[in-house]
Amino acid sequence: MGNQPFLFDDDRPKPNKDSDETVWHIHLRAAEKRLMALWNALPETHRLAVAVWNEKRHDMFKARMKDPDWWGLAMKALELIPENNFFAGENPRGWKANIIWFLRPDSVARVLEGFYGRDTEDDDADWQRRIDDAGEHRSGG
Repeated sequence: MGNQPFLFDDDRPKPNKDSDETVWHIHLRAAEKRLMALWNALPETHRLAVAVWNEKRHDMFKARMKDPDWWGLAMKALELIPENNFFAGENPRGWKANIIWFLRPDSVARVLEGFYGRDTEDDDADWQRRIDDAGEHRSGG
């Protein structure tokens, strides 16, 4: 994902009562396809592939996109997932990240906060550095 351009950062569909519902729907579907492509571009070791985008996923994504900050934060979280082997199944349950989990209300924030797989203060400092690096990459810095 490192050098891949981030689409929709500035053009993310913004729902409001003045929006044309058809235009919002078209932009939302395009953003869904982009997220599915970005998700499937993650290392296979760190995620389960998205094969189908169904109505449940659409509804979850639509709810997340109502938050004006979610898309940008999600892009940062997608950069961090390959950096953490917790998402590759190196956890007590052998769990791997999946798109349903990613679309839950708190998952992106929890990835950014380093909730998964950190045990020490050194891990906390390293995770903060990675978050900062991901933000600099997105802003071109």
